[in-house]
Amino acid sequence: MEWKTIKELEIYFFELGNIKSLTKFDMSLAVINGKVLRVITGTSSHQCCPVCGADPGQFNEISKRSFVSKDDSSLYNGIK
Repeated sequence: MEWKTIKELEIYFFELGNIKSLTKFDMSLAVINGKVLRVITGTSSHQCCPVCGADPGQFNEISKRSFVSKDDSSLYNGIK
């Protein structure tokens, strides 16, 4: 079986004799940690903000930067 991310998984049908099984994969977020949030939002570094993408150097320049999310989906993960 090839490994895929959850959003790439399709409905899986399994049949063994007269037993049939249909599995639909869906991720429901309850409580997630930073590693999971980083993967979901596509943030490449653990030091960057998963919502706006700011790196540590940009955190120190708050007066020069206004908060702008990478996209609306990054606000969906428990922050909206």
